Amino acid sequence: MEICTIIKRNMTIKNLEDLSVIIPAYNEEETIGKVLGELFRSVRCHEVIVVDDGSTDKTFAVASAFPVKVIRHRTNKGYGAALKTGLRKASGEKILILDSDGQHDPADISALYNALEDFDMVIGERDIHTPQDRSRTVGKKLIRLVGEYLVEQPLPDFNSGFRAFKRNYIALIKVNSGFTSQVLFYMDSVKRDCISEYTRWP
Repeated sequence: MEICTIIKRNMTIKNLEDLSVIIPAYNEEETIGKVLGELFRSVRCHEVIVVDDGSTDKTFAVASAFPVKVIRHRTNKGYGAALKTGLRKASGEKILILDSDGQHDPADISALYNALEDFDMVIGERDIHTPQDRSRTVGKKLIRLVGEYLVEQPLPDFNSGFRAFKRNYIALIKVNSGFTSQVLFYMDSVKRDCISEYTRWP
């Protein structure tokens, strides 16, 4: 199996009838509405699943105002657990994960989707202009270095939450809860020989 890393580019919007979009969310009342609004202005897909991971604000109410499936955890279980919940409920042949904080542009979903014609997993690589929490830069760099050491290959944007997969790929990978989910995800991929190369999107 092959994985590519993709940077942002604009592409013609298509009807993505076999795509399930999963959006984990925790206390994102300020951004989830904007993300969903832009998503529905950009693409048509099989389904959109928002997993409210025990939010204490109005995330659930805001998300519920859109034509999406909203699944609510009674308590905050962590990013990995939210992903697992979304993956269990998703029914599309292709699956895309999108962060709820607005740092990814839903207009780029088509680019990741189209790249799945040649790859089993596509990662949306952020650039210096992408809105991010800069206070976590050092920690994220450390995690990336550990991840690269463990999987013995470069991981250009190890922490990117903008990813697309084929369903048969997801069936092979174990997603863990908590802070270590990204590292364990890639370790599991390499163990199963799912990763063969990374390429930057033109």
